[in-house]
Amino acid sequence: LEFNGQGHTIKNFTCKSGAYRSFYGVMNGKMYGVTFENAFVDGTASKGTQPAAIVAAYAGNTAGDGSHAYIYDVKITGDSKVKANGGGVGGVVGVAVNCIVKRCSADVVIENGKKQVGGIVGYHKVGAAGNYLRIEDCCSSGSVSGEQQVGGIIGQTQCETGSSRYNVGASVIRNCYSTMSVNAKWSAGGISGSCSYGKVYAVDDIPVTKDVVAGCIAWNDEIKATNTSTTNYSSGAVVAFCNIYQYFVDNYRKPGMTFDVPVDQKDEDGNLQAADAFRIEPYDQANSGDPITLALVGDMYPVPYLYSYPYHGKVAPDGSTVSSLAKTLGWDENVWDLSGALPVLKNDTPPALDVPGQGEGDQDGMMTVRFVSYNVGCFKKYKTALGHFSYPEVAEVLKENRAAVVGLNETDNGAERTDYDYQAQKLAEQMGEGWTYYFAPARSTTYGNGIIASPSYKVV
Repeated sequence: LEFNGQGHTIKNFTCKSGAYRSFYGVMNGKMYGVTFENAFVDGTASKGTQPAAIVAAYAGNTAGDGSHAYIYDVKITGDSKVKANGGGVGGVVGVAVNCIVKRCSADVVIENGKKQVGGIVGYHKVGAAGNYLRIEDCCSSGSVSGEQQVGGIIGQTQCETGSSRYNVGASVIRNCYSTMSVNAKWSAGGISGSCSYGKVYAVDDIPVTKDVVAGCIAWNDEIKATNTSTTNYSSGAVVAFCNIYQYFVDNYRKPGMTFDVPVDQKDEDGNLQAADAFRIEPYDQANSGDPITLALVGDMYPVPYLYSYPYHGKVAPDGSTVSSLAKTLGWDENVWDLSGALPVLKNDTPPALDVPGQGEGDQDGMMTVRFVSYNVGCFKKYKTALGHFSYPEVAEVLKENRAAVVGLNETDNGAERTDYDYQAQKLAEQMGEGWTYYFAPARSTTYGNGIIASPSYKVV
């Protein structure tokens, strides 16, 4: 399916019954260009225990038959809330597999009694070789809480090897930020509650595609884990718990964030030895290598702590804002408005989607571009009854159809009949800042074909 919201707002959407509670339930296809305002999804009603989210409780398919999910330019605003009591709960997507989420924002309260809870996506499920998840240019605000694997952007990314023997597609989380309050019993992270959940397998156990967290900013005021012990998982300012199969590159945390993670000491049988034996404190960590190098428990804690692999990134310099950090990281200003303290997603971004290739962390691959061919004769070759040529009206139609590139047939450039207008230029100006244009003469120097393109593409 393809759902084009055309910039509309869905108000007061409510879902309290049925399987996979959300707008879609189970989604394969595309959704874009829509805002959910004051949405409410209650996954706890009638003792529900399945994944839940506002857009799709389950997005994509593990079958590898092309049943993938693409969600972009979706906003969740107002007094939106998701309540649940099952694994895989998120603001936009609950469980994602073979899924891309881009340019989405969620201002939402999420409460889950179980695990795998995230501001954008709850859980990346791995069920077959090559399954991927990509979250790019997204942001979250509000609050998120759950039992474990709770994160401001994603609850858990999974690149599980070892006994499962999957050489899986990686999770890529890139150029995202969160201001969410994050609360869990254990395994709480500003960006991710867990990356590559599982044992620390030997590097040569099996070829593994790395999870990637890059260019992200954990701007959370508060990260709390209230029931952490030496027999469960750590918490981190950026990623709560991870193992050696990740690339963590250029991620920042907010200076002075409330990071409250006391750790109880327990023996192998789970018996309490000492309450609040020590606390996990954020410290600066360099970009990871191959494999990632994280301090082991014996190097920094007074008692053995097998499951302590947090990643805190680097503290932002004094006086930084999220927007100033985003500029340093090179975030795309065609996507983000970085003029304020917090980045804001722009509304006029063209609908381009990267589809992952097969290599490790491969950023290359196919790109879907909406190309529109238009006969400029429909401008009216002369002035309309409104007293002007119809550039504004045509531009509105092109915007509604989310055109990224427009081919112009039979266009004028300097012709007397069209008041000597450069028609490609006039239309590009109506489409918005940064649109480029080109004219190719045909029968004469003033008549021919043209092309205009959105800021993400260059006419050469």
